Amino acid sequence: MPTNTNTTNITTIISLNNLYDGKTITSYTPNLQPITGTYSISGCGVTKTSSITLNNKPITLKTSFKNNGTATFKVNLDAQTTTKTVKIQTSTLNSKITSLFVQIDAKVTASNVSAWKKAGVTDVYVQARASTNNVAKLKQVISLCKGTNIRVHGWVICFSTSNGFDISTKQQNMIRNFITKIVKYDGISGICLDYVRYSGTNPSIVDPTKITNFVKSVNQIVKKQSPSLLLSACICRKRWYKNLLWTRLCSTKSICRCTTTNGI
Repeated sequence: MPTNTNTTNITTIISLNNLYDGKTITSYTPNLQPITGTYSISGCGVTKTSSITLNNKPITLKTSFKNNGTATFKVNLDAQTTTKTVKIQTSTLNSKITSLFVQIDAKVTASNVSAWKKAGVTDVYVQARASTNNVAKLKQVISLCKGTNIRVHGWVICFSTSNGFDISTKQQNMIRNFITKIVKYDGISGICLDYVRYSGTNPSIVDPTKITNFVKSVNQIVKKQSPSLLLSACICRKRWYKNLLWTRLCSTKSICRCTTTNGI
């Protein structure tokens, strides 16, 4: 059964074992009375402060992070404060991903979420419709998956409309504005772009730079909200669409996952 390994473990060792005379650092074996203080972490989804007592032996502290970004570690011993900032990169892109696509009119209950967990589902892509501002299903699934390790993504159809394909500036702006709103939802893990393409390969109408620039602009929106949010896209070849059931359980490694963390 696939498991979600999207965790980075950081081990912090605090010790008093060096002397500094203003020019050089010399190691030494301390023989001190206990010194009390605090140890705090802030960032990447973790905020905590712990009391510590330091004497002649190092203290080892372990912290697990599930979000990317920057974390600040601070040690305060009486009047002395030491701060260290590190970047955290989780193993999202290297972990096994099993996903489910949920259409906007699908019925989803808590029992469904339990079944997803048992099946090893790591990511759920929930359709949200920009043209009608329909986000009810997305909000519902986010709520149902709260407290689980299942990542919930907003699945947004970009350029396929009821009147055919539309890659106009007006359509692009509508999609961007919609995504700007839903990436702010508490509990959302990312955005998945669908139909982010032209309908066909007619060279007289196809301009690949328009698609590239649009995706870049969406990536900027997503990463501005949080560097830990994921941007993905459905990239199936056109002939697959007719009989493809988006609500089936599928491996996104082989079907539809294209993820960026640092821009496109």
